[in-house]
Amino acid sequence: MKDYIKDNLLYVGNNKIELEEINLDLLSDYERKYEENEVIVSSNRIDTLIAHIIKTNRQKVIDKIKNKEVILNYEVLTKNSYILKENDIFSIRKYGKFKYIGIKNKTKSNNLIIKYLKYI
Repeated sequence: MKDYIKDNLLYVGNNKIELEEINLDLLSDYERKYEENEVIVSSNRIDTLIAHIIKTNRQKVIDKIKNKEVILNYEVLTKNSYILKENDIFSIRKYGKFKYIGIKNKTKSNNLIIKYLKYI
């Protein structure tokens, strides 16, 4: 099967490609890299967190959700009031992929300090 794919997969879209076989042992020590971030939000709803991440208002985030630009746990998000759970993975088109770690602490005014990772 690999020979068939190598001989017949010549283009991806309009771009000409060349495939070469590599040893998978080269990937054994691969480790994904993250950027740790913390943000103060009023709740752990996904629309609130996304609004802080992309520095916009919640209405624009709701529009992104309606336009199917937010993927949550590898499915298109349809509910903007979703309450994030630990280790939820979400991606925002044009902004990247993120992993929700959880609530780290609360402020005196009952806001939440949330920790999340941004995939690099």
